[in-house]
Amino acid sequence: VSVSAASDGLIFLRNISIQPKVILNGAYDDNIGLMKDDLRLFGYLPLNHPYSGAPWNHAGTEMTTTSVLSIAGQDAIVDWVLVELRDKADPTNILSTRAALLQRDGDIVDIDGISSVLFSGVSGDDYYISVKHRNHLGIMTENAVPLQNGAANIVDFIATLPTYGTDAQKLVNGKYT
Repeated sequence: VSVSAASDGLIFLRNISIQPKVILNGAYDDNIGLMKDDLRLFGYLPLNHPYSGAPWNHAGTEMTTTSVLSIAGQDAIVDWVLVELRDKADPTNILSTRAALLQRDGDIVDIDGISSVLFSGVSGDDYYISVKHRNHLGIMTENAVPLQNGAANIVDFIATLPTYGTDAQKLVNGKYT
């Protein structure tokens, strides 16, 4: 948690917590309404995030544990994703990134497998939200969305959240993938 001092001497916390939701089309089994977690089942998920190299160049040190990867059911981990907060005036300007974990039901969670994704040192404002995966096309909100400090900021790409680009998503049985 980042702490800042205001000019009037008040101290406030600077962090944003978001709860993104996405479905990877290639992993999605529309018969059961969940993504497959084969990478986890067969032991192919790394404990350290896979986004340090090109083209992502994420400098974070996020890593998870074997106990998080042993969770089964709808909250089982499908894979790592990279979540970005982008400048409201220029969506090509990436302001902050976090590697996080994607669950079978589409929830993106922090490295503990249950918490919202925390961006430290970031103040509440409007941001474009982008989610990238190492083997799927990325997705970004069509417009900057308001994020508040200390709030449950849900960013639901599965529902009707407008996305950037043409045909960026596919509708499968009422869910956008």
